[in-house]
Amino acid sequence: MSFLKWTSDDLLGIQILDDQHLGLFELVNQLYETLNTNRTNEMKSIMDQIVNLMRIHFETENNFMKDNKIMDITHKLEHDRYLDKVIKFNEALKRNQKDVTNDFFNSFHVWFHNHQIFNDKKLGVALKNLGIK
Repeated sequence: MSFLKWTSDDLLGIQILDDQHLGLFELVNQLYETLNTNRTNEMKSIMDQIVNLMRIHFETENNFMKDNKIMDITHKLEHDRYLDKVIKFNEALKRNQKDVTNDFFNSFHVWFHNHQIFNDKKLGVALKNLGIK
């Protein structure tokens, strides 16, 4: 059973960003599937992959904004704050605090959809207006 459902509403129309968002959804769903299991090492590995993809994704978005002079400092600050939060979840999981995963799922679900609506959709429109797909 999946935690997150990917729909066409989640698409920005910018291929690399859509691919990265989908990758995050898939990793979060993989992590969800490990809940209530003894697959602790797998959970830690998946969480490491989530952190790494988030770093890459945020860098990609930040570079799009910088390179196209559409820098939104609040968008970048939100990336920085949320990455710090996810890193803390990851560190807690590495200390075998498995109960942190429920907090992570709730946090990710709320953060992703709010970030998508209030930041990424605007970025997608701005990039498409510049001819970027």
